[in-house]
Amino acid sequence: MTVSLTKTKIPVDAERVDLTHIRSAIEDLDTVRSHLKALKDEEAELLVLVRAALGSASVGVVNGEDAVRAEERTNTSLNRDAIRTLLGPEVYGTVLKLTPYVAVSVVGKFRHKPVK
Repeated sequence: MTVSLTKTKIPVDAERVDLTHIRSAIEDLDTVRSHLKALKDEEAELLVLVRAALGSASVGVVNGEDAVRAEERTNTSLNRDAIRTLLGPEVYGTVLKLTPYVAVSVVGKFRHKPVK
């Protein structure tokens, strides 16, 4: 079994439902997502600043009190390409766990402009 992980496209004749009554919720959803992305970007910038200030130290203090800790950790994951190569595409397809879900995307004029 060969598996494709590409996005599907919505057919032109897909069923549509009027959501005018929750327009503000749709707009708020996109606004919140935009803010979350901006916050993630800001978090990354602040982490760079803090890590640079820590240097090789493990603990940073503010006015003599511990404020931040830098702990080494290891994340584990499987290399899908290597597993596919080892098993071959047919066997790989039999051990790949697929979890269907529905992604909701805000589109068109309801998509919020990015927060800066």
